[in-house]
Amino acid sequence: MEILAENVCNLTVELYGQAVRKSVKGWYKWLCYILGGILIVAASLLMGLGIAMGSTASILEAVFFLLIGIFVFVWVCALFPRVMAKRGYKQMLALNSGKPIRKTTCFYADEVEVLSSNGARARLQYANVKRVYGTERLIIAEFEGNVAVLLDKTGFVKGSPEQAQALLESRKQ
Repeated sequence: MEILAENVCNLTVELYGQAVRKSVKGWYKWLCYILGGILIVAASLLMGLGIAMGSTASILEAVFFLLIGIFVFVWVCALFPRVMAKRGYKQMLALNSGKPIRKTTCFYADEVEVLSSNGARARLQYANVKRVYGTERLIIAEFEGNVAVLLDKTGFVKGSPEQAQALLESRKQ
């Protein structure tokens, strides 16, 4: 079989972080934004009620809700992706005996083959591609069974990022 495109991706914590940030489900983000918004509105109402009634307890509750609402926004925007990226990257390093992870992805006419530096090999059919999207440095292809293939846009040995993305998009169902 002839290789149509080939990509070598040295996974760093930064690249893994980009993938995690991009793959956080939209419903999770919206749920956190809505919850944070509700908490901030509740804090504002309690603050107004506390000031109108001169109640210190209501003001303290309002400050508490306000702090939790702000934390939820900060968690979704900054903390959650960083924590998940570091945790996932450490797990991958542990599985690879502490060595950096290097994945070579070969595109053939009928399938994609991913070879990992730890000896693992996966063959994935184009028909099983669910979604293809990208970040500034990555192309991410999600396959059925919660399998994601990360392609470094600067790591193409053969072919180009555009060719690989076109192959993935044109053959998915």
